[in-house]
Amino acid sequence: IIQDKEKQNIASIENAMGPLYWSNDKKIIVLPICKMHWLKGFHQKFAIINLDKRTITHLKQMHKGEPRIIDKIEDDKFHFRHFNKESKVVEGIISFATSEIEEIIKF
Repeated sequence: IIQDKEKQNIASIENAMGPLYWSNDKKIIVLPICKMHWLKGFHQKFAIINLDKRTITHLKQMHKGEPRIIDKIEDDKFHFRHFNKESKVVEGIISFATSEIEEIIKF
């Protein structure tokens, strides 16, 4: 939930599943979100909260299976890792600039 100075809710993200991750300059937050598909089961999406631009950007891409843990945010991308079915660590990178956007919420 994002609140203004008077503690009124401006925006919220349902089904947040942490941990969220802050950029080093504390201007961008990446938040993993749990999505359940009636046929395909558990999926995960990401939301990017940009405190400078005052936006919450929901990325469209859904990731199947195990939860992804964000390792770092640098430039216009974030790095994550997760365990696959064979319990091996898999790493990935998502770019803000090239990701398909589902929704942008201004606050």
